[in-house]
Amino acid sequence: MTEPPLLYKELGKKQRMIRGALTAFTLYHLVAMLIGGTINDIKRPVALVFQAYDEGFRMTNSWGMFGKPPTTTHVLLEAEQADGTKILLSTTRAGDRTWFERLRDVRIRKIQSKLTENDDRIRWGAAYLDYFCRLARAKYGPDVKTVRATEQIHETKDRADKVTRKASTQLLVSKDCAAGPTSGVLSPFRTLPGPVRIPNGEL
Repeated sequence: MTEPPLLYKELGKKQRMIRGALTAFTLYHLVAMLIGGTINDIKRPVALVFQAYDEGFRMTNSWGMFGKPPTTTHVLLEAEQADGTKILLSTTRAGDRTWFERLRDVRIRKIQSKLTENDDRIRWGAAYLDYFCRLARAKYGPDVKTVRATEQIHETKDRADKVTRKASTQLLVSKDCAAGPTSGVLSPFRTLPGPVRIPNGEL
């Protein structure tokens, strides 16, 4: 029969040091993961403490586990009601959010940004929009007709301030909310009328 684990105060000096070091490392690693996945405004004040560790293990905003950060595009999820009214449900933009909201939502924004990639969109795009169909109908009622994800592509300029890419908006995936959870329609890329201009670099 195995003996129950000893309390910290019951350990010898060497064992206390080992347990204390392991506990400290675990806490450091958890905080580093949270800091590494957030924005520069939060990472900058603690860069000396976490930067080398985060970059060494690729726990930064460019870490590919949940997708690349939306630095030049934004993905918007909108619900459209029967009368044509559009309601913004979710966005990868974070420029007007508090630091707490940015930290809280960093993973879901990265996941949503993956809708710009064909393989991911085909694999789980319809299920993702199905969730937002249920969410929108629960909040706004049965008049919610469709939910769609669109990509807002920013205008980019070179060092000479010459436009290298014009701003535009394109449809990624749309879903008929009235048709039920098994009938997601994956729409091909197409440019929507009227480009949406967003200040370059704004998140």
